[in-house]
Amino acid sequence: MPFVAIEGTFHVVGYSPDGDSIKFKARKKSNWNKIVGKKVKPNRKDHVQLRVEAIDSLETHYKSGYEQPEQLADEAGDRLMSFLGIKNVIWGAKHKRVSSADDGTSGFVLARATGPYGRPICFLFLGNPGFKDGEEVFLNAATMKKSANYMMLREGQAYPLFYETLFFDLRDELAKAVVAARKSKSGVWAYDKSRTGFDGSNLNALQTSVAILPKLFRRIAGLDAAGKPLSMLGDKLAEERVTILPIVQHTGFDEAVEIKRAGKEIKLLHSPENLVVGTVIR
Repeated sequence: MPFVAIEGTFHVVGYSPDGDSIKFKARKKSNWNKIVGKKVKPNRKDHVQLRVEAIDSLETHYKSGYEQPEQLADEAGDRLMSFLGIKNVIWGAKHKRVSSADDGTSGFVLARATGPYGRPICFLFLGNPGFKDGEEVFLNAATMKKSANYMMLREGQAYPLFYETLFFDLRDELAKAVVAARKSKSGVWAYDKSRTGFDGSNLNALQTSVAILPKLFRRIAGLDAAGKPLSMLGDKLAEERVTILPIVQHTGFDEAVEIKRAGKEIKLLHSPENLVVGTVIR
């Protein structure tokens, strides 16, 4: 299934953009009807919240106020805006909403479907790399390398989050970008403890100084927010399906994570670019 190319403008004023989501206004709102999944519902300004395909940046405002190391998380958001040509960004109190910026920059997104919350899952491009508004596009790796998605992984500004719907050739190039960023210790990779191990019970460290895979952070923070013990983490992860590459093992996410001492010792057993996420097991 090809992507749909949608022309429009990127917007941040009055919003809380981060490293993997931003608002976008389509030049032709009807183009959203060409993608599959839950119906896209623009706000009163016709702005739509996008989910940036294949990346997962550190959490800046997860539910109940949980967040990952602020400097790294904010840097990711700033870099995404910079790549999309948005300048002179001024944040309001506590860095929660953008008060002013030179936004409304022109670009394209490529989308095929929406996620569970109705957000289009997209590749983002500043300007026009050769698309026509509303046309169907078979995205190749060379063009994909011009996207914000690729740039964020290549610079280590985000972790990979590959879903099974992502085409192999695109995923392969994105994975190479991740490996290069990790080798050079760029961005989050200078602080990452996902593979070496971390104390899941030390939420203060996880929110201030220790970078881990955001997907793992959300599960840990979610248990804490619900008042549930960290010892339940394995059961929570088991609900989610992953494929572990290159051994092509289809299993629960818990099989990709080592959990000891009731969560005081946690370690990701495989590099995140070798995990392809599926659907929730019920």
